[in-house]
Amino acid sequence: MKFVLLLVSLFFAACTSMNLVPEKPQVALKNVELGKVGLTDVELIAVLDVTNPNDYDLNLAAIDYQVDALGMTLGKGSSLEAIRLQPHMKQTVKLPLTLTTASAVKFGQAYYSPGQKQLPVSLQATVKVNSPVGPISLNFEDVKDLKEKKR
Repeated sequence: MKFVLLLVSLFFAACTSMNLVPEKPQVALKNVELGKVGLTDVELIAVLDVTNPNDYDLNLAAIDYQVDALGMTLGKGSSLEAIRLQPHMKQTVKLPLTLTTASAVKFGQAYYSPGQKQLPVSLQATVKVNSPVGPISLNFEDVKDLKEKKR
């Protein structure tokens, strides 16, 4: 039994020293854009900057995400489209979010209200990565104030 534990420990130590276990990609919510507008719903597009800090490609198999603001969920879903991130490169990823018209109106009023000084939008995501040691799930969270003044 001790021999098996020693082998498993050595395997994971080797994977870490050889960088086979990937570092978590850096994900930042860059912006939220307006997409299609219908009578019952509105589509927003969450624009993310994703950077691969590793020395090798990362293949993102899927992204599960949720974006919240004003105490409500703006949108959530899954992107099953595979994304290949090149080493040490930043890539823009867009994820669609569908809101009801009522939620979109509430969000729009807050965004354009001069009395609303801040409008934080939070992103929670789980990214499924195909790595050299097999599939890995990585969790991310980020908050961006959409009313923050550009400098």
